[in-house]
Amino acid sequence: MSKKIICFIGLGGAGQRHLRLLDKINKQKILFKAVRKIKKVETISENFQLEDIPLVEKFKNLNLSKNYSEAIKTSETIFICNHTSGHFKIANKSAERKKAIFVEKPFYSKKKLFLNFIKRIERNKKRFLIGYQRRFHPLFIKFKSLIKKDKNKIYKVIVNVNSYVPYWHKYEDYKKLYACKKILGGGALMTECHEIDLILGLFGVPKSLICKKKYNKKLKIDVETGYQMRFDYHSFSVFFKINMFNKNLKRELVVFNGNTYKLDLHKGLIEKKIVKTKIIKGKKFDNDLQFKNQIKYFFSKRYSLKNSLIQAKSNFKIFDAALKSVKYKKAISL
Repeated sequence: MSKKIICFIGLGGAGQRHLRLLDKINKQKILFKAVRKIKKVETISENFQLEDIPLVEKFKNLNLSKNYSEAIKTSETIFICNHTSGHFKIANKSAERKKAIFVEKPFYSKKKLFLNFIKRIERNKKRFLIGYQRRFHPLFIKFKSLIKKDKNKIYKVIVNVNSYVPYWHKYEDYKKLYACKKILGGGALMTECHEIDLILGLFGVPKSLICKKKYNKKLKIDVETGYQMRFDYHSFSVFFKINMFNKNLKRELVVFNGNTYKLDLHKGLIEKKIVKTKIIKGKKFDNDLQFKNQIKYFFSKRYSLKNSLIQAKSNFKIFDAALKSVKYKKAISL
């Protein structure tokens, strides 16, 4: 039986994580290709430290190539893990060649180009998925089932996210990261967007939203370092407060519906508060588990192209409306 051929565009931290997990899951069944201008690629460890071994020595089933067109043409599936501003161009080229596509989040372009891309994916009927791995986190799945029971009683939702970009890749200057450079598609809105996707997964697209970006001039970077946003649904609102330069790390989603349910992905727990009683559910999970679950789903019989396209369209609507809200300084209807 011939091996499945997967081509990587981008072999930084995100790309190498997917490479490592795919190799563990299906080592004997996959041949990896990667497009690289420079053939020397350093290995990044599981805890995001540089290892003193070339990537091609660690993964014997990885071939590096400078020939972009040939690598895409001879592969069945394309994993797009390059900088944000390069996601759409590569995905569109891959769709033109009728390839299955996994693309790291976010996925955004001009509206006409995006809609044409979606039509092509629908015609091709090939797998397509945006890498929002937190939907596959066991605690989020549990959380979704908990609040579903009292969904009609929800009156407020709060999302608090603090991350600290200099901690992400300690082996390189954070100001060179895509997250901190406008030309590479950086900024907090596009970078710290996992919770936007989780809210869409819980409640769907809101009636309207309003968004305001926050800047820190002291850092001397040309992108926003945080944002505040509000989603308005029929009977409740969701309030986002996001900061990607705060050392007080948080990743919280709190639902108020008579009880209080808090999903804390930083601490790895769910809290359910009833009056003065606190019930703790969940346990600390290996961070790679959500990525493994995502990859397994992408290649499994459970995969749904319909659901993937709904997710892609919903996220596009939010990005499009948020950018308009920032530009015109007003709420935007969806």
